[in-house]
Amino acid sequence: GHNRDVGVACTEYSMTQYVRLVDGQHSAEGRVEMYNPNTGLYGAIRASGWDLNDAQVICRMLGYPYAIYARSGSEIYGSGSWYSVAYSFGCSGTENDIYDCTFQDYYSS
Repeated sequence: GHNRDVGVACTEYSMTQYVRLVDGQHSAEGRVEMYNPNTGLYGAIRASGWDLNDAQVICRMLGYPYAIYARSGSEIYGSGSWYSVAYSFGCSGTENDIYDCTFQDYYSS
C-alpha cells in the first residue's frame, strides 16, 4: 500500500525570494536587499557591524555553500534605493534563514 507516502505544504515564497543580490558582477555577489512582506517591496539592509556570519546566512539562503567576504558601504555595489528594510543584524552564521537572526526592522513600527 501507499500508507507511507509523504507530502509537504510549502510557503508561497521560496527563501530566495526573501533576499536578493543586486548590482554584482554575477549572481553570487551584490548588494543585499531584503523583502518586506508588508509592502511587497525590496529594500536595502543598512547595518553597521555587518560581518561574515551575516553574509554566510545570506549565501546559504541563496543556495551558495560559503560566504567569501562581507562588505558594508556603497563603494562596491552602489547605493540602494531610498527604501531601507532592516538594520542592526546579529547572525551566528549557523542560521538557515536571515529571519532567524536578531535584527531591527524599519517596518514593524
